[in-house]
Amino acid sequence: MTDFQNKNVHQRALVGGIVLVLIGIVLGIKAWQEDWFSPPAPVEIPPQPVVLLFNRYRGCECALNVYEAAEWQVRGWPEEARSSLPVIVLDLDRQTGLGKQFQVHRAPTLLLLDEAGNVIYRQNEIVRDDLPLDLETFERKIREMRYGRQ
Repeated sequence: MTDFQNKNVHQRALVGGIVLVLIGIVLGIKAWQEDWFSPPAPVEIPPQPVVLLFNRYRGCECALNVYEAAEWQVRGWPEEARSSLPVIVLDLDRQTGLGKQFQVHRAPTLLLLDEAGNVIYRQNEIVRDDLPLDLETFERKIREMRYGRQ
């Protein structure tokens, strides 16, 4: 090989090495920011009627607006309107086991569970982007579960 060819090979190897290091740095930052290597915190679902909100916290801006609106709705849901049922908010991307257990494939999804953990009612269709959850129907389903059909 000539000196020129030898120099060219070394330059390509150096550039390739730099690119690999930069890719490693970007992946390392992403892994740290998104907590890739930490297991999700375990979630204990109490043996009582409960409402579960499966939500997400990343995605395109339009999806994030819907996720935030759903969480805002649930956080502002008066306790008396939901008959004091606890609401557990879960990150579908972190709680994949619970997502599989309850067959949740999209967010936001709101579930009403009875004391045995059975799904009594499920909403996984978005009503509107700014108010994605149908809390009135949930309130009716909670009353039906607690007091029977009215």
